[in-house]
Amino acid sequence: MNIEKSTLKVGLEKPLKILHVTDNHLPLYDENDSPAIVEKGKKRNQEAALAALREEMAYGTEYVKAQPPYHDDTILMSKKFMSAVWSWDHCFNALAVGRNDPVLGMNQLLCPFYLQQEDGSLPDRFGPDSVLWACSKPPVHGWCMTKLMAWHEYDEQTLRTVYCHLEKWTDWWMTCRVYAPDSLPAYPRGCDSGLDNSTCFDKGDFIESADLSAYLALQMNCLSDIARKLNEPEAAAQWKHKSAALIDKMIFA
Repeated sequence: MNIEKSTLKVGLEKPLKILHVTDNHLPLYDENDSPAIVEKGKKRNQEAALAALREEMAYGTEYVKAQPPYHDDTILMSKKFMSAVWSWDHCFNALAVGRNDPVLGMNQLLCPFYLQQEDGSLPDRFGPDSVLWACSKPPVHGWCMTKLMAWHEYDEQTLRTVYCHLEKWTDWWMTCRVYAPDSLPAYPRGCDSGLDNSTCFDKGDFIESADLSAYLALQMNCLSDIARKLNEPEAAAQWKHKSAALIDKMIFA
């Protein structure tokens, strides 16, 4: 397996070495290395090959060029029956390609946020034919951003852009999707959960599902991490406190 290295600079504080699989010959180790190094090299080869395969499958088969309402080149969920973007599935595409390509991964994460409303809401799904607002999708975006930041160092402008969007998105859930004083945020219906046929909704709608509070707590932690990277310790502490308070309410209230 030949791993070719290239340098990517756009949107990053420093150049990163990005791995691309090109053929089946040169490994990331030398056969004369110690057995431990050789074994580690083989493992790195396998990981790089799997990452490149995930990227090729996602990017190569479902990719479309930038066009309204897609701000950047975008990975659809399918080109047959689900030829659009749903406002949470794109996060999984972002992670599929983001390990090897931080800019492409970030573009996939930000895809729906170009349509974000002033109140912070995101559409259910969107494509060249329509943008649907009848419901929304789960707030897994902070979790996704945390993964991308664990792999790469993004520049200040990128971090501030993501922070602004995630802050509005989180606040929307904590205001517009909390239906009673001192209650947890809720999914109005199954479609908002991303799991349309979940048994959680067998007895009705407006479910205070544990996964929703968990997603939001992770998103608040992500906002705290971004604030810390932006040298805003007060905001970082506030988001940490909000995350802990939400988890406490979910478990003990």
